Amino acid sequence: MNKKFLLILVLGIAALSLAACNSTQDVQANATPTSAATLIVEGKLLPVKALDESFSVSGRVDKVLVQDGQQVQTGDVLVQLENTAAAQLALAQAQQDELEAQQALDEIQSSTAASAQAELALTQAQSAYNTALANYNNRNNTQGTTDMIAATRARLTLLDNQIGDLEDTYKAQGELSDSDPKKAQTLQALSQARIDRDNIKKLLDYYQQNPDALDVQTLKAKLDLAKADLEDAKRVFERMQNGIDPNQLAAAQARLKTAQAAVVNAQASLNALQLTAGMSGTVIDTNVIPGQQVTAGQTLLSLADTSIWIVETDNLTETDVVNIKEGQNVEVILDALPNVALKGRVTHINNRFEEVRGDVTYTVTITLTETDPRMRWGMTASVRFLQ
Repeated sequence: MNKKFLLILVLGIAALSLAACNSTQDVQANATPTSAATLIVEGKLLPVKALDESFSVSGRVDKVLVQDGQQVQTGDVLVQLENTAAAQLALAQAQQDELEAQQALDEIQSSTAASAQAELALTQAQSAYNTALANYNNRNNTQGTTDMIAATRARLTLLDNQIGDLEDTYKAQGELSDSDPKKAQTLQALSQARIDRDNIKKLLDYYQQNPDALDVQTLKAKLDLAKADLEDAKRVFERMQNGIDPNQLAAAQARLKTAQAAVVNAQASLNALQLTAGMSGTVIDTNVIPGQQVTAGQTLLSLADTSIWIVETDNLTETDVVNIKEGQNVEVILDALPNVALKGRVTHINNRFEEVRGDVTYTVTITLTETDPRMRWGMTASVRFLQ
């Protein structure tokens, strides 16, 4: 006889028995106010997400860093195989080699910028040398140029005229008291004009003189220094004209690629010796101890996200599945908790069929909106679909 039919028959008989034995008050207190059920099927209680963890390589376990019931986050190390410390050292060395290879390549490539800088330095050195040479060649001339001497003489003439006007004004104010503001202002302006004239006259005398021996020596020293700087700039520029050696550049690039590949390989080797959490969740069914020899692909523990529970059932035949829809309310009773009715709703209906016990069936997922702390992964559930 079909298992689903037996399940429906048993549940019906049980319901009739309970109704006959219990009082009306007890029935009202325990009954769930729902619509008539259309389908009742069997399913399994599962966490919303679960993941079996295993190594990709074989080896001997060195450390187990978690225990059953522990909460972990994605990327946390769960188990380590032996030789992890050596793999960490190999990774650090590979990273150091990569850094040195990158620095060597950067140094070679920087010669392009250095060539442009050398050309600029040569131009500046040539300009400085030309100026120093012109100054030295003009060492027997006066200190100032013709224009500088003419401008200074003009300023001196203006000051002489200004002083003459101020002297006339001051004489006209002779009968005024020395404390008179106007007379004091005229005297102050006259004194400043005389000081300015003396300074301009000294500057004119300097411009009209020929350089002394010390000035000529200074000009010669500046010329020698400018010449030495120019020669240095030429040597640097000529050395840079050869540019980057293509063979040297290719070798540096190849070295960097090799170093980068070594880092990737060292990281992969380290990762293979460390079993890390592929998801956040609770550690369940830890089956590994230090010293144990494990093989690649061997499940050592599982991770489960039990923040949400689901029930999966594959008991819905092709004639049943057409009568349910996503979002439909359900009532779930676990065999282990027969007196607890949990609410839920249909969240997924598989589009692809399976053949189960000779019937064409479709797997349906129910997400529980109510939970109980006594719930455990894999419990058998009775699912009633409500209209």
